[in-house]
Parts: sequence; structure tokens; C-alpha cells
Amino acid sequence: MRNANLALRFGLELTAIGIAAWWGATVGSGGWEWILAIVAPLLVIVVWGWFVAPRRKYDLPKPGRLMIEGLVWIAAAAALVAVGHPVLGAVFLVVALVSGTLNALWS
Repeated sequence: MRNANLALRFGLELTAIGIAAWWGATVGSGGWEWILAIVAPLLVIVVWGWFVAPRRKYDLPKPGRLMIEGLVWIAAAAALVAVGHPVLGAVFLVVALVSGTLNALWS
């Protein structure tokens, strides 16, 4: 069960990166959409890699790490809402928070 959740988390991480790119490409205008479509997912990758990933650069106390993880999930869900998919945003957020909670309990 734990391994299945870890696989789900990896899929959620990749999905959050894709959502950030989609959001950037959708909300920008006048040429900025391409910049946002590149910068937004890079920001997700950097934040996740620095603070949340198993081989993270900065090892924060568990509450801080969980807070940053939750903010990434909330931002991805909000981006889905911003591109016109509130139901997908809600489903993504619920799945991500349940998976994150299970991961926190098992680690």
C-alpha cells in the first residue's frame, strides 16, 4: 500500500508540474504566456526539489515540509480552477492531500 501511494505521489508531482505549465500558457498574453509556461513549472520543480523531495536540498522540520507540500498542491488546484476546471481542481486537491497525509503518517 505504501509503494502504491509513493507511485501516486510521483504522478501527482508530475501532474502539478504539467498543471503549472498549462496555467502559464493559458493566463499569459502578449508573448508572456510562453515565459509563464516555462517559469511556472520550473518554480514547482525547484520548490519541490529544495524542500519536499526525498533527496531535498534543505531538510526542514516535518511541519515546514508538509506546509510547503500543501502549498504546492493548493497552487496546482487553484491553477486548475483558473483555467476553467474547478471540479478537476477539487479532485486533484483531495487526492493530493489524502496521499500527502498517508505519506506523512508512514514516514
